[in-house]
Amino acid sequence: MLSTAAKPVAPVAKSGPVRVGGRVKPPRAIIQVPPEYPPLARQARIQGQVQIDAVLDESGNVVEMHVVSGPSLLYQAALDALKKWKYEPTSLNDQPIAVQMIVTVTFVLGQ
Repeated sequence: MLSTAAKPVAPVAKSGPVRVGGRVKPPRAIIQVPPEYPPLARQARIQGQVQIDAVLDESGNVVEMHVVSGPSLLYQAALDALKKWKYEPTSLNDQPIAVQMIVTVTFVLGQ
């Protein structure tokens, strides 16, 4: 089960990506590659959500990622999957912009 959730936070300086929140709506994921469950995490029966602070470029590609929280055994699988995700480009005043947002990748055993 995958889910994306954007958490509103204060915007960053205009020279970098704009933080999703307020008037900047989160982009919609158009390609979501499911993460591969790490064998060690499956064996240890670890489930949970990995939250990743991600930067999307003007085309909707994930170009930067940093894990914020979640079970450490799931970090790399979440990052590997998110690298392959694609989003609708976000625009502000009809101009495409880079955005920064929190993406949540959920791992549930039995799926």
